[in-house]
Formats: sequence, structure tokens, C-alpha cells
Amino acid sequence: MHSWRVADPTTLARRGLRAIELLAFTSLAAGALVWWLIAGREGPAAPVELALAAVIAAALLLPGLLLVHLARTLHRAAALIDELRQQLGEAAVRGE
Repeated sequence: MHSWRVADPTTLARRGLRAIELLAFTSLAAGALVWWLIAGREGPAAPVELALAAVIAAALLLPGLLLVHLARTLHRAAALIDELRQQLGEAAVRGE
């Protein structure tokens, strides 16, 4: 019979958070690259090219910004959970 090793939830959470951050910054870089390739490479572009660059860059940048916000929120939540865990541990030691 196989014995499956269950990973520590904290380790899994950290790996997931790193993956979210990587995806966010990749999305932001892709949006900036698309904008540079279409609009910024050879000086002023035609209005149609600028509109296309803006739509594509926004489609890449907005999810990246949302993922950055999610990652920051998860960092804050983890810090609050850690603080709560410490306070509960101290209260248990004092017998409260």
C-alpha cells in the first residue's frame, strides 16, 4: 500500500503565492512588451495602431494588476493569521 505524504499547508500556500506573483509580473511584462512593439518602437504610430496597442496592453495589464493586488492581500492575510496564532499561543501559556 502506498503512503502518500501530505505537504504542509504553509508550504503549499507559499508556492501558490509565488506562482500568482510570477503570473502577475509575467502578465505585466507582456502588456508592456506589446505596447512597446506596437506603439513605441518607431516613434508616433497611427491612431489605429495606438488603439490596438491600448486594447491588447490593457487586456494583458489588468489581470496582472489584479493578481498583484491579490498577492498583496494574501500577504497581509498571512501576516494577520500569524499574528493571531502568536497571540493565541501567548494567551494559552498565560492560561486565559
